[in-house]
Formats: sequence, C-alpha cells, structure tokens
Amino acid sequence: MHPRRPDIEAALTDLRTRFPGGKVVDHWSSEPPWPTPEQQRLRDAWLDSMAEALTQQDFVPISIPEARITS
Repeated sequence: MHPRRPDIEAALTDLRTRFPGGKVVDHWSSEPPWPTPEQQRLRDAWLDSMAEALTQQDFVPISIPEARITS
C-alpha cells in the first residue's frame, strides 16, 4: 500500500482534530468503546468453552431426549 499524499493526510488530520480543546478524535459517536467489558467477558468465556470442547479426547454424542428416532 502506498503512503497517502500529504494534502490528503493534512485534510484527515484537520478532520480528526477539529474538536473543542484540540483533542484528537477519530470517531464522532457517543457510543462506548468496543468491546465493552461485558462483551469482552462473554467473548473470553465463549473462547474458553470452545478451547475446552476442542481439547476433549473422547467423542461424546449429543443426545436429545425429545427427538424422535426414525429409521
């Protein structure tokens, strides 16, 4: 990927810094940063459960008691 032209970079910098107090911002939203701590906790729990399932040595068949057996 080639570097940006200086005039494009200057325009982007102007857009990023056009905020009261001169604070550099890259987003114009009131949304909280992503992921939120709760989203991160859920993602970590999901990854842990997947890792645990993938490390099982034995095949454990899924049984659904309500399922009808058709043959």
